[in-house]
Amino acid sequence: MSREIAIRFGDQQRLFGVVTEPPDGVARSDRTALLLLNSGILHHAGPSCLYVSLARRLAAEGHLVLRFDFSGIGESEPRRDGMRFEESAVLEAKQAMDLLAVTRGAERFVVAGICSGGVMSLRVALADTRVAGAAMLNPQGYFASSSKRIESYIKAERDKSWLLTVSMRRRESWLRLVRGEVDFLALAKALAGRALRPLLEHGAARKDIVALAREFERLAMRSVPMLHVYAEHDPGLIELDLVARAMPAATRKLMQPHLVPGADHLFTPLDAQARLVDLMRGFMLRAALGLPSAAAAPRAASAPGLESAFS
Repeated sequence: MSREIAIRFGDQQRLFGVVTEPPDGVARSDRTALLLLNSGILHHAGPSCLYVSLARRLAAEGHLVLRFDFSGIGESEPRRDGMRFEESAVLEAKQAMDLLAVTRGAERFVVAGICSGGVMSLRVALADTRVAGAAMLNPQGYFASSSKRIESYIKAERDKSWLLTVSMRRRESWLRLVRGEVDFLALAKALAGRALRPLLEHGAARKDIVALAREFERLAMRSVPMLHVYAEHDPGLIELDLVARAMPAATRKLMQPHLVPGADHLFTPLDAQARLVDLMRGFMLRAALGLPSAAAAPRAASAPGLESAFS
């Protein structure tokens, strides 16, 4: 059985986390540890205790895992210095690495998180060269502070995806159409969303897209493996497409997503969790050995919104 140890660390011991250690005789010798980062305001257990399952299953195969709460979330105390979350989260992730380096001898780290935790995985990987791998699981919010034009495009594409994959298959949707209860203006905006993309790729918003693409390219230049995992129709795929299209073809391949059939945004179904564990298991081994990212299955290229970027 793996061992779970509750810890306090960081400035004045304000941060709380749980270290999951491998069973005796199973620990790997590569000194690589996994950090699981908060998804929004969900605490260190993760959505539906997914982080607990990931930590225990990976520890059973010899990996050291720390799941912890950023300040002001879960059992970690709020900060009192007024530091912005985008800055404090990176600082606290570094403190978590320092803790495992001093107390467990860890030298290399993989960072992973769901939704906003996936976005933060990118930020932490860029900020610390000890990061040997970054796993982004259904990430959303890469462009959270960008232009309204990008926001409008993402919303239109999300609405169109819902229309084509869900709404059109519902009997109630067709009955509303017959009764004249459909908002045709909203429908037209959703279907016309793709027309906004040239404006994004050649207009004022292009600088935001290119800047984000360059951040991923920086990790590629450092030979940091990346894992992009998405539910089949997750809206985050729209953001991934925008970024990938701004990259050279060689780097673009590193952005190809692994799609998990039947998963929702938080990987609630047990079979989706099992698939995620398998992907993380392989990714941890590649990161520990310094191997490049594994290519996603070819079927990922046919995902809605990804045809142009990955075909």
